[in-house]
Amino acid sequence: MGNQTHRMTIRKHVKSVPIPCYSLGMTTGLERVARALCELDANPPDATMNGMPLWQDYLPEAWAAIMALREPDTAMIGAAAIEAVRTGNGEFGRIFRAMIDAAMIE
Repeated sequence: MGNQTHRMTIRKHVKSVPIPCYSLGMTTGLERVARALCELDANPPDATMNGMPLWQDYLPEAWAAIMALREPDTAMIGAAAIEAVRTGNGEFGRIFRAMIDAAMIE
């Protein structure tokens, strides 16, 4: 697995941006978002400053981004309902991903 990268289209702003895909077993969600923000600023994945991982400087921004998605909007709820019916209610990971995908649509 490791740090694989895929391209995601972001409408109106940038045609494509490399987004790192971190292993679920590797880190917490907060750390994954902080690392992604750090790499988005063109920092190497293992960059350090004063002996500390540089991605830790991005924890406040990562926390704010996750909190902004904490309450699902109607598109996210609709996507969850569709995915729950399609896959069965026990597929929580797929339902969550469907909700996040819905949030990414402008």
